[in-house]
Amino acid sequence: MASPFANVPPEPAAADVRYGAVRVDVAPPTLPRRRASVAFRWVLAIPHLIIVGGFGAWWEWGDHAQGSGALMAAAGAMAFVSWFALVFAGAQPRGLFEFSAYALRWWVRVAAFLSLATDEYPPFGDGPYAAACAVEDPPASRDRLSVALRLLLALPQLVVLIAVDLAWFVVAVVTWVSVVLTGRAPAGAVEFSVGALRWTARVIAYLLLLTDDYPPFTLAP
Repeated sequence: MASPFANVPPEPAAADVRYGAVRVDVAPPTLPRRRASVAFRWVLAIPHLIIVGGFGAWWEWGDHAQGSGALMAAAGAMAFVSWFALVFAGAQPRGLFEFSAYALRWWVRVAAFLSLATDEYPPFGDGPYAAACAVEDPPASRDRLSVALRLLLALPQLVVLIAVDLAWFVVAVVTWVSVVLTGRAPAGAVEFSVGALRWTARVIAYLLLLTDDYPPFTLAP
């Protein structure tokens, strides 16, 4: 029987895609915006917040209570187990990879909803949605040195993401006020939120050992 967490590899990357290992795509929100949904966004998202957590990479610093829900905390624990398996055996148990990829896909949908990149309510689990995340299956031979030094290698990304995710939060607040009052988001706000979501998802995937490809320092695809 197929795993309910089975990862679906992305389609081959287009020529303009810089980082194909983790792909995040968000369809533009439909107009007019759903102002009532936006006004009560954090209340509506409470069930997802409990399961997955909020947007941003704060939980990656180790304080799971502040930014991570149960599912992402479990994915972090599985990354810890995967680290030992990869460093000492050179292989990651497939089930751990699939679960972490599943958690990341769910997190991306919730983060897009919370940051007002979309107004569609996220499904509980996998399902069609305006925001999608696809993780490329890693090669059979993993980079064990990269895995062993993963936290050290990711440190520059996490430092930069402090600023990126803080700006993301500010943009989300400004977007919330604008949509509630006028029914429209400020120019460029949704595009920035999608870019920040894309960057953060790549770093989380790298830390969860879903890929050994180092994330680029960019909001672009």
